[in-house]
Amino acid sequence: MRLQTCLRWWRSGRPALRWRAAEALTGLGARGRELAAHALQAIVDDVLLPVTARANAARVLGRARPDLRVEVVQVLCGLKDAEPPLHRKLVLEAIGLFNATEGVLELRDLVEDRALGPVVRIRCAGAMAELRRDYRETAAAVAREVAHDSAVPRHVRVRAARDLARWSDLCRGEAQELLGALTDPVRHHAHDESEVDPV
Repeated sequence: MRLQTCLRWWRSGRPALRWRAAEALTGLGARGRELAAHALQAIVDDVLLPVTARANAARVLGRARPDLRVEVVQVLCGLKDAEPPLHRKLVLEAIGLFNATEGVLELRDLVEDRALGPVVRIRCAGAMAELRRDYRETAAAVAREVAHDSAVPRHVRVRAARDLARWSDLCRGEAQELLGALTDPVRHHAHDESEVDPV
């Protein structure tokens, strides 16, 4: 991406474009990285900007400037109670890039909170599995629960079944069978009827 394009995005004033422009600058040599660091720091420090923009800027800044990672993590920790929960997930994912254990443990708390709903739980499980491979079975357990829950919308169950197949060798066959049932209308109807308790 050309420098002029990055600067045009930056001058747009839109937070999402500003951090993306700064990220693009990191690939434009030493001068680009210097400009990016100043731009990203300005976004991270601006408490009036959305949490998502600040968290993304912090993630990019920590990668581009390893010497600033301690400061970056401190800022991110101040954002980890953000709402809605998917914004919190984004912050914890960013923390996990620099401190995988801390990020994963906090994501696990979200994964285990059934009050947050299946979509949030599955996305947090995915973030957890990406940060630490040894947490894939924990993520798979949530995916299995959601995939088999007939009260959950079918498209969410399909995603959960696919995640289950990816995260768990032990449950891959079960996940593939469930995917077949969920994506075949006739089999899906029969599968749902089989889950209804007899009168």
